[in-house]
Amino acid sequence: MINLDRLKRLIDLASDPRVAELEVNQNDFRLKITMDRTANAPVESSSKSASADLQHDPDSERFPLHAHSDSDIVIQSPLYGLFHATASPGQPAFVELSAHVSKGDTLGMVESMKLLHPIVAPHNGTITQILVQDEADIVANQPLFALRPE
Repeated sequence: MINLDRLKRLIDLASDPRVAELEVNQNDFRLKITMDRTANAPVESSSKSASADLQHDPDSERFPLHAHSDSDIVIQSPLYGLFHATASPGQPAFVELSAHVSKGDTLGMVESMKLLHPIVAPHNGTITQILVQDEADIVANQPLFALRPE
């Protein structure tokens, strides 16, 4: 069974206007929420089945970006999970706004299915935006950083 805190975080995530559909399968628990943003109400939900997953539509424009330069590269999350801006609680963030980074530098981590997946800089450059907060639930293809390459 899914714990109540996790369920509350999933409901909060589903209420985000950028999320159109959320599906979680964990052991014998299944939850699917599809949001009709025109009516702003859940359309479907159910329960039963196996293994945590989040359905997403990578072609949708659910993640409008704040104003940024056309030359900026948007670094997206490769998967659903929990974003970590630090290596451990109380530690400094991997990267700060306006920081210079080198190709391969760790910008953050995504915790998914109890594994940590590093988010790395694809190029040398400067971080122009940090688009997600520490400990935030994120979905695949969600923009995390904007990087102005050198």
